Amino acid sequence: NKSYSLKMKAVDKAGNETITNTVSKNTGTVTGLTDSNVKFTYNPSTPTKSSVAVTITTEITGYTLQYSTNGTTWTNYTTAVTMTDNGAIYARLWDGTNGGGYATGNVENIDRLAPNSFTPTATSTTNSITLKGSTTDKAKTATDGCSGIAKYYFSKDNGSTWEPSAGQTGTSYTFSGLTQNKSYSLKMKAVDKAGNETITSTLSKSTTGVPGLTESNTTFTYNPSTPTNGNVAVTITTTAGSGYTLQYSTDGTTWKDYTTAISMTQNGAIYARVKDSTGQVGGTATGNVTNIDKLAPNNFTPTATSTTNSITLKGSTTDKAKTATNASSGIKAYYFSKDNGATWLPTGGQTTTSYTFSGLTSGTTYSLKMKAVDNAGNEVITSTITKTTLKLINSLKAGEYVNYIDKNGTTRKCIVLYDSSSSYGVQIITADTVEDVQLGNGTGSDQYYNATYFNIARTSYNNAISTLNTRANAYLNTTYASSARCVGSVPNNPSSEASGYFTSNESYMSSYNGTFKNMDTNYEKDWNQMNALNIYNIDKDYWLASRIVDSYSYNTSYDYVAFEVRAVRFPTGYLSARTLRYGVR
Repeated sequence: NKSYSLKMKAVDKAGNETITNTVSKNTGTVTGLTDSNVKFTYNPSTPTKSSVAVTITTEITGYTLQYSTNGTTWTNYTTAVTMTDNGAIYARLWDGTNGGGYATGNVENIDRLAPNSFTPTATSTTNSITLKGSTTDKAKTATDGCSGIAKYYFSKDNGSTWEPSAGQTGTSYTFSGLTQNKSYSLKMKAVDKAGNETITSTLSKSTTGVPGLTESNTTFTYNPSTPTNGNVAVTITTTAGSGYTLQYSTDGTTWKDYTTAISMTQNGAIYARVKDSTGQVGGTATGNVTNIDKLAPNNFTPTATSTTNSITLKGSTTDKAKTATNASSGIKAYYFSKDNGATWLPTGGQTTTSYTFSGLTSGTTYSLKMKAVDNAGNEVITSTITKTTLKLINSLKAGEYVNYIDKNGTTRKCIVLYDSSSSYGVQIITADTVEDVQLGNGTGSDQYYNATYFNIARTSYNNAISTLNTRANAYLNTTYASSARCVGSVPNNPSSEASGYFTSNESYMSSYNGTFKNMDTNYEKDWNQMNALNIYNIDKDYWLASRIVDSYSYNTSYDYVAFEVRAVRFPTGYLSARTLRYGVR
């Protein structure tokens, strides 16, 4: 809104000019903002202890909208302005050079000041405490308002929880249903409309109480009192005094008037108290039901051993571990069945963990079970296991597989080599070798032109049958067998040897005639029977307790006689003869 004196000047190409007369002209005015053409919007618009976002709007166009929080420094308005304190905010229009008149907004709802401190008072009854107090909000300042007290909260547990949940405008609150004769830690909390709060210091206040029940004035009687898998009836009597109603609870929370014995279905505490005519209650006495056990003993798997006419069944278990509701009454007795649980022995059970069924039929399979019963009468029955009584020796057939427990307690898989129809009686042979035995010079390898090793080997050859039978006999268990021998020996005379010593007309044998035992045919009975049963070949070389003498001639300068012990070679299973290390079978 300013007047300017205006002229124009024209200049030709020769430099001549003409200047016009003066013309006066006024500039326009930037539109000023007022309450009628600008709007300030505050978010939130209610009391708050946080900042306020101020939105400025106007319908006037063609200018840039600016704002200022001090009336001096102006900033182009692009988005809501955040006000952190109460105070004025200004708005104007700007044409790029000049600004118009400004409008003023005011943020007045920020309040970050807590209410004034105060001290409440309390009064109590036997089951209630009334807490009372009030305060005012902090006075307003240049930057914070005074929003006023909105509500009060009350606590009886030192501020852990507050009542009522949504607060109240009233300045007193009664806690009801409290425990008599108990001290409570009380607090009040005042909250203003902006959300600022003041919490009072702790105030302790106690309720009064009805006489309590104790072990000395209350008796709990349990029926039954021994372990049971049923329920227990609990009778309660007290000498605490007359004029009260006796109550009981099984959870310490829900109480019922006591009129008759309480049936407890699981272990746990049972509480008793007395109540006066106004509903106030005394301290509780506690009884405990500990003899209910409804849990079956732990599962277990028995084992069984057998003879030809008996089976011994053995097993043990423990009672299920106690829980919060069930005791562990312990195992009382075991029962045993050989007919899959149809009948149980002995009558009345037993505490020992094994039982022998006698008078059984040989070669018969029985379905066995055990039953464990605890002191409360709960029981667990095992899964069925089967066990077959041993066949009588004379009922075994050649080629059948049997187990043999040797002298060292090792169970060995065996095959019936001869049955009772043979002239040798029942004889069994191990399916595998039981021990490695070295025959020969003792070194495990050839030794040439050495008299010492030669003599050792000769002695080993001469003693071979005795040596092998002796090693086999080391595994004899006289509980099950009367003798043991090495395979390849004579079945009914294991120590049998060919008579006499070997002699030869060859000159190179003259020094040794009569020093080597003759060859024999001991092996033939076992070897032929093993072939008949197709069990002669196993996964290892093994000795036969039998000697063989062979003469060899490579040429006129190299003839010799071989004194050897028969053996069966793996993997082909052919009959051979060696004086090396082989397994005894």
